[in-house]
Amino acid sequence: MTEVAQVGQGVRWDWAQEVWGWRPDREVWSAAQGLPRGNVYLSVSTAALPARSAYEFWCETALPGLDVAAPDAIQRRGFEAGLDAIVSPSGEFYRTYWDALSARRSRRHCANAESRDLDISLLLGGRSQWFYEGTSRQGKPGGLFAYATDRPIAFDSHAYQGLHLVVRQADLAASLERDETLSAGFVDRAFATSPLAPFLQTQLLALAQRGFGLPASARELALANARDIALTILQHELREYRRPEADNGVFLAARQLINRYLSNPELGPAFLLEKLGCSRATLYRAFARQGETVSGFIREQRLQRVHRLLRQAPEHATIAEIARRCGFLDSASFSRQFRQRFGMPPRECRP
Repeated sequence: MTEVAQVGQGVRWDWAQEVWGWRPDREVWSAAQGLPRGNVYLSVSTAALPARSAYEFWCETALPGLDVAAPDAIQRRGFEAGLDAIVSPSGEFYRTYWDALSARRSRRHCANAESRDLDISLLLGGRSQWFYEGTSRQGKPGGLFAYATDRPIAFDSHAYQGLHLVVRQADLAASLERDETLSAGFVDRAFATSPLAPFLQTQLLALAQRGFGLPASARELALANARDIALTILQHELREYRRPEADNGVFLAARQLINRYLSNPELGPAFLLEKLGCSRATLYRAFARQGETVSGFIREQRLQRVHRLLRQAPEHATIAEIARRCGFLDSASFSRQFRQRFGMPPRECRP
């Protein structure tokens, strides 16, 4: 571990006042403190704190800008959490763990956000459920998940252990030649499909195991290497995303297959990939260009066909039979989806 020059209750840090004016033992970090002038190390831990105050200390010190659930009886009796951090003008890296915890960043907090950085996390252990941009994500050990720091997010976690790499918005804008916040779908595809993703995971793990004990100059180099791999992954995905001609062909071919096999209950992304012979990233990108998802498009086509057949089918044809002809095997699920889509139960569509 790097020699730590400063110690406070629950916190340790290695910088002098001229490198960073923020004193973590005196105030919670906010945008007013800015960033350090160089590469610095910070540690936060509840290990030496009284059990009754550990939860509140952690939420206030390590999770500023988040609305955190009030402590329950177990958290009041004791709460363990800690992090090691590398922070510099060029990015940040965290190794962190905590007991059961639920928190969210609201639109109110996002409206006051000072940065639009990208937080790339690697789950090491425990359970976590993330809610981001209208979707729910179950965290899996070894999986990468990224979110923008200026977007609403919520999570429920238990015995969480993870690594976090923060890429600055200025680097994202310069590397990708675009200044807007990246969509969740774009980032998910990039890290889920890139052949460089395992290299990023390896670099993050190496940083967690050895990075905190390095001199500041070596820490900065290791941090920059991880950042550059992440930016390269995003650059490659963006280049692929900008190939509309090829994607249009994939979408048209997939749409023909969907119409042909709509009654097949096996119809889905895996089915289309086998028939088309393209990569998962290419298929998903082709539908994303049309403002669609693969599963959502298939569901809509099935519902539209059922709706049409219900108005045309003879009286003796049951609703369940018509639904099966369109690929719906679960009657209850079909009825619910139909009502959500058309605002009425299927029986009211019959003449």
